Amino acid sequence: MATTGDIQENLFDSSGIPSKTPATKSTLTPMSPLAASATVINLILATGPFTYPSQFASLGPVFSLAFLFFTAIISYITSTFVIEAISYANAIKQSRRLETLFPDESYSNASVMQRFNGKDKEVKASPYYIREKLEIGRLLDTFCARWIKVFLMVILVIYMYGAMCLKYASGAESFVQAVSFTIYKDANAWTNKWPGFDPYYLGIILFGTLSLMFSFGNIENSKTLQIVTSVCRLVVITFMYGGTIYYLAKDGVNTAPVFDIGNQLSHVANAFGGTVFVFIFHHSISGIVYPIRPQTEVKPMFLTSHIVGSTLLAIEGMLAWLAFSGIKRNCSEGYPCSIQNLFNENFLDIPFIGQVCNFYPMLNVSSVPVLTISLRNNLMEVLPIKEWLSKSNNKVAQFLLQDNRRLVKGVWSILISIPVIIIVLFEKNPQQFITYTGGICGTFILFFIPLTLVWHARKRDLDKTYGENFNKSQFKHPAYLVIVLIYAVLTLSAVITGLILGSSSGH
Repeated sequence: MATTGDIQENLFDSSGIPSKTPATKSTLTPMSPLAASATVINLILATGPFTYPSQFASLGPVFSLAFLFFTAIISYITSTFVIEAISYANAIKQSRRLETLFPDESYSNASVMQRFNGKDKEVKASPYYIREKLEIGRLLDTFCARWIKVFLMVILVIYMYGAMCLKYASGAESFVQAVSFTIYKDANAWTNKWPGFDPYYLGIILFGTLSLMFSFGNIENSKTLQIVTSVCRLVVITFMYGGTIYYLAKDGVNTAPVFDIGNQLSHVANAFGGTVFVFIFHHSISGIVYPIRPQTEVKPMFLTSHIVGSTLLAIEGMLAWLAFSGIKRNCSEGYPCSIQNLFNENFLDIPFIGQVCNFYPMLNVSSVPVLTISLRNNLMEVLPIKEWLSKSNNKVAQFLLQDNRRLVKGVWSILISIPVIIIVLFEKNPQQFITYTGGICGTFILFFIPLTLVWHARKRDLDKTYGENFNKSQFKHPAYLVIVLIYAVLTLSAVITGLILGSSSGH
């Protein structure tokens, strides 16, 4: 008998229909808070380290740091709102539990099983214990009117496709530039020397293959990848710190004015959108949260991830401002140069460090699978795909219905990635992908969707029915909802204003 099964956990396929496939180590495995934190940090640092410094410099250190840390606080608050909504939805659906989600064979030994579950002993019996993965689509379906669900799901899908396009394009471009500079000492030489073939397409093939390889299964199946790439990100960020310090030691401080209100106001919209884009991982919280054991560590894990991610970006932005913000020349004219839109390009002339930094966007092979898996699960839940397929006796249709299998999950991941691959083959400029999707749709994912979920969930007053919710957000007072709403409206207004005036180029 499974020790973790004393309080039974859920085993469902993506449609909410009970799966007939038993939980095994190969399909379902628990995730430690460390692995979960690595996943969140990977999402926070996915594009920020090579795009955020230029936005930091455009607004100056005082305003930029204020925006960064306040947005990090709001992001943490809204992440706890999503966790609360997931726990309430689990309580509503608790009567459908079947068997333990993580049986004994999911753990390498008894001591590991105790370490993963010991701290949860007091809350295992709670109806709010998260045992079922409920994606955003299912949560909206549970708590909100149909029109709200449809509207917000359209926003979610548009954003996630845009974010995937950004990561594919930037990953391919960085691959080409890094290889080109390593071989020819010129970031554009490879493209110029091969006029009959654009190596960008080779980059897309390589990046797409690696990303899709890790999109078979669920988020917890990529936990080793998340930890490894988190370490790699820290190494590369350290190299960026080192490269910046090298220029500071060699050429001294080159700063723009701390306050240049006229110029800074013209960049406010872009800074709002860019800073918000850094913290958008809320679309994947459901997939990250449900396998975490012990579950009582979920909220501390998110807090730690926000502190680590925002601190690393703050240090990078401050160093970049000190070293490069006062320089006017472009990198093509010599180094050190002005802060480039892709910060890794500021170090191309430094041997080894420059090449390693330029490969940074390729590390998104860890964050793209999280996006792909979340998009796949949401589409499978909100669209009647399985209903359509069940009407056919075709072998392919019957195969695709078995979405509890990792192979089938992988096939679905490939299918939903086809539009992304088609788009990035024809559009190379990564900034174009999130001018609208990052600024507008991202604001909804970070602010409005969590607000909508927690407000509708609290309206049901489920604590009277199921008792006190240990997963409830510590930000219970209605004032927090108002603060988040005000900041959301300000952010959305700034982004839209920037788009109208043409001053926002995306993140």
